[in-house]
Amino acid sequence: MQLPLNGKLPINLFASSFNKTTSTYKYYWLISILEIVVEENKNEIPVRDILIKMICNAWYPIHYFKLSFGILDLLNQNSKEIQRITDFPIDSSKNDLFSFLNNNKDRNINALINHFGRYVPYRFLSPWFSNKTDKEIFALSQDYSNDCFYRFISKKNY
Repeated sequence: MQLPLNGKLPINLFASSFNKTTSTYKYYWLISILEIVVEENKNEIPVRDILIKMICNAWYPIHYFKLSFGILDLLNQNSKEIQRITDFPIDSSKNDLFSFLNNNKDRNINALINHFGRYVPYRFLSPWFSNKTDKEIFALSQDYSNDCFYRFISKKNY
């Protein structure tokens, strides 16, 4: 894929974020970040909001169109499990689903949501920081090293 050049973002590294994709996580991660930035005009976003938005963005295609992202993709599986546990309507708006998931206190539901925060935020930045651990990526992102796409402000449980 050829992306247009940008003086502020190393496009080659940005495009490389999608070189190793066996599932849809990275795509939904990026879509969710962009959606929050554009719709809510935020430049600081809690990781949990992005994780919930990922599920919200995938919800309708998974449940209404019965779209499968493949056997290895847990976004599909976790979304179905959330719907099974909660019986939340498949045709609800993304805003209603976001509010429901954001306010939900069920440990099982939260575990299904938070699963995606374990690796995706770090794996997306891996092209900027070759051969670095998640802990190193976290630290290096603090000052936008290598002109990385985003930085982590604090490390806490999602």
